[in-house]
Amino acid sequence: MWKTILVPHDFSGGAARAQALAGTLARKFDARVVLLHVTPLPPGMLPSTLIQPNDAVTQVTVSEFTTRAAAERLESWARPLRDEGVPVEVGALLGGIAETILDEAKRVSADVIVMGTHGRRGLAHLLLGSVAEKVVRQADVPVITVRSDAEAEAPDAPKINL
Repeated sequence: MWKTILVPHDFSGGAARAQALAGTLARKFDARVVLLHVTPLPPGMLPSTLIQPNDAVTQVTVSEFTTRAAAERLESWARPLRDEGVPVEVGALLGGIAETILDEAKRVSADVIVMGTHGRRGLAHLLLGSVAEKVVRQADVPVITVRSDAEAEAPDAPKINL
């Protein structure tokens, strides 16, 4: 049924839970998982802006610095899925978070998006908005949201009977 599962990742507990569910689905449907981290740029900053990280001798672009760091972190998150035989790709991009997730879903031909949500309510939701809500409303494919568990930073994989 599903061959490509996109998992937007912000390295939170909710994203860990979403990744665990995606792993379960991938094993069930013999699918690949695409882990994606999107870094938004601060207003007025360009991807080509040069920075000099604390321990570096040379300057690198904001784009190179952020995407390299995120990709390395995603690789460590991908390892447990790969150890279970799940094909995993990682991607790190700059841009508007919801928009980039939707664009990447089309680019990788995602059949489903599995993502964590922080479950903000009330004023926090009004002020901060919801990336998950934007993705659910605009996606061309099904979106499964997994609410984060405030009690645990990186919870164990949820038990799902399919």
